[in-house]
Amino acid sequence: MKSLRRTILIIPAYNPPFYFVDYVKELVENGFEYILVVDDGSRDESQKIFEAIKSLGGPGLEVLVHDKNMGKGRALKDAFKWVLDKQDILGPHLGVLCLDSDGQHLVEDVVKLDKVMTADHSWDRGLFESTIYLGRRNFDEACVPFRNRYGNKFTRYIFRLLFGVKVGDSQTGMRGLPLGALSDFKDLDGDRFEYEMNMLIEASRLAYRIKEVDIKTHYVRDNSESHFRVFVDSFKIYRLIFRKFFAKFFN
Repeated sequence: MKSLRRTILIIPAYNPPFYFVDYVKELVENGFEYILVVDDGSRDESQKIFEAIKSLGGPGLEVLVHDKNMGKGRALKDAFKWVLDKQDILGPHLGVLCLDSDGQHLVEDVVKLDKVMTADHSWDRGLFESTIYLGRRNFDEACVPFRNRYGNKFTRYIFRLLFGVKVGDSQTGMRGLPLGALSDFKDLDGDRFEYEMNMLIEASRLAYRIKEVDIKTHYVRDNSESHFRVFVDSFKIYRLIFRKFFAKFFN
């Protein structure tokens, strides 16, 4: 009998690729009992993918639906609120693991981060409750597209310069949070990709420890499945960074 994992998986999905169903199936086969997929206003042609996910069965497999596209940040926040509302029926889970739907996060790395969180919880629960976990990619590998390599390096440099926090992957979508931390992040500003940066800024402000776990750097079709808009979303991220930085001096 497979052992059940201790984390609840959250996967925002907007027009996910066809192989997303197999990805979710593999996660289930690896012991993840509770998986919350957020259909963020996907087009009609994508509905067969979500129906196939529902057909995988299991009481812990849920699809939360947005009637229109609201952004990755909103999808994550709504998922956090859903988990908080359902805590009584979700069982003895210790946290959530956020993933992307585009195939970047290998199942073996999801299992790896779940094991790290579970071990930390067993070793020192107090320290675990004050820690945010990040899956860290290696941006020096040849497989990394140019825009991802230098965009991430520049963003993490600015983040460290302004907030004094060193991270190796500021834009990773693989993030682990203890259940007790969800209330701190469920109402933050940002409905799209800038929300993930705001999470790190808020974690810094609240003195959360950030623990990075190395994961494999894996891009499918040169990252063509990503919905990140280079100019629009980058502008929103940097606007938020500088707004939060200057707000420290006027509050």
